[in-house]
Formats: sequence, C-alpha cells, structure tokens
Amino acid sequence: MTAEEINGFITRQMAAWSLARRNHDALNAVATREITVNGQHIILQHNPARALSSGADVRTEAVAARPCFLCGDNRPTEQTYIESGNYQILLNPYPIFPGHLTIAHREHTPQAINERIADMLHLTDFLPGMTIFYNGPRCGASAPDHAHFQGVGSHFLPIWQDIEADCGTTITNGIPSGILITATDITQAERMAEEAIDKLPRRADAVEPMVNILTRRLPEMYQVLIIPRKCHRPGNFTTDPDDNAGIFVSPASIDVAGVIVTPRLRDFENLTEDAIFNLLTEVCYMHNELSEILK
Repeated sequence: MTAEEINGFITRQMAAWSLARRNHDALNAVATREITVNGQHIILQHNPARALSSGADVRTEAVAARPCFLCGDNRPTEQTYIESGNYQILLNPYPIFPGHLTIAHREHTPQAINERIADMLHLTDFLPGMTIFYNGPRCGASAPDHAHFQGVGSHFLPIWQDIEADCGTTITNGIPSGILITATDITQAERMAEEAIDKLPRRADAVEPMVNILTRRLPEMYQVLIIPRKCHRPGNFTTDPDDNAGIFVSPASIDVAGVIVTPRLRDFENLTEDAIFNLLTEVCYMHNELSEILK
C-alpha cells in the first residue's frame, strides 16, 4: 500500500466511526513530558483512553468469560478492515498515536510469535513507514486469545533514534536492553530472530519466552528488535485511582520503546527518573543481564 492509501482508509474510518474519531481527536489534547533516564530520552504520555487496555484483566478465566473483541463477529459494525494475507488491518479505537493500527489474524487463534516473524516483516513492506510490533500474551497484549500485531509510525518511537543499521545480531545498550537483528532479506531476518528467541528463558507452562518485538523496514534492510521481559507488570501496579503508592503503567512494546503511557494524571505528573529506571529494570533486562543469558 502507499501512504496515501493508508491515510485514506484511516480518514474513512474516522468519518464513519464516532468512537474512533473522538479518541483520535483527543490525541491533540494528550499531554506529554520528556525525561532523561540514565542518559536515555523517554516520553511520558498522559492518555486516559488507554486505561481499558493498560488495565485489561488477562487472567485465563477472565479472557474466557468475555467475547473476543478482535473477532469479526464481535467488532463494531463501523469498524472495517484492509486485508493483507492472513491478517485484517483495523483502525485502533483507543490510539496511542495518530493512525494507530491493530492487525488481527483472520482466525481466532492464540497470541504467539512462533512462525510469525516473517508475517511482521511482510507487513512492514505492506505498511511503509510503520513499525509493526508484537506484545506477548503476558507482555501487554490485551487480547492474548487472538493473534495480532499493531502498527504505528516509526518516527514516534524514541528507541529507533540510536539504533545502528549494520547487518547482524547485537545486544543494545539502552534501558531496556534488547536483541537487534538487521538483515537484507526477510528469510535471513526471520531465522536470526527465531534463533535469538530460542535462547531466551521461558516458564515451564509457557509456549514462548516473554517478549515484546518491534520490526521496521529500512531502504535496503529489515530490522527486528526483541525486548525480552522478566515480568508482565511491576510489583506496585494498580488500577485503583486512589492508590497513591502504586503506579498504573502496564509496560508493552510502546512503553519499552520509549513512550510510557500513563492513564492516571498522578503517575504522569509524579514519575521521576529513578521511578522510571526502577520500572523498566524490574520488567526488562539490562545489557549485562541479557549478555549473560545469550552467551
């Protein structure tokens, strides 16, 4: 697709779907502030509309008890899609950035990355200029029962600013640390990414390691950035509006890529450099930790 075709789809959805239009228009009033954490540029975004996703109950029994909102039969009648292979590209009604897309598998099948890295990379070709990202079932996915990716403009994500483009596999030195795969073709990038994921620890009852994955297309190469996770949410996570001791931040791909979404105004105003450092190092790995795992 061309950028004009993507924008045309988004414009038509905004005209036909009042919920999506209101929430995308509300991004114009979303507050942000910048903070430097251990020398790294981080953006805090106060986005109350994201409370539904950030606070999603992803326990097995809770997921089983609700209709799947990514299945076609359960979507709003106003929500249309563009087809790309096995996926349906949808406008996200609760966006973090303008033009935020959800990319749902046409079948109701569990959220898992196995044999889907290539799908992500093909989507970077189909949606030029966008980062296609994956939230693991215990790493920010509010629909762990339905395979899906999301897409946002790559220019929104601070993590890409200091990423080099040399081919190969490297461990990044930011907070958090990640595994960067750079390759000239999809097959090579997929193989290298799968090899890296296979080395990561996983729980005995899990089908895959805990990961967030971001992919993008550069002029002559593809990049896959794997952010391994220690845990789903920080120990002081809360959705209680009156809980002053906890924080309502549920880290997913966007957060670990440098834009921390805070549905509560209290967290947006009060999170400090130390608090953000502690948050990211609690849920993700530092360079020395990841190097030890992969050696």
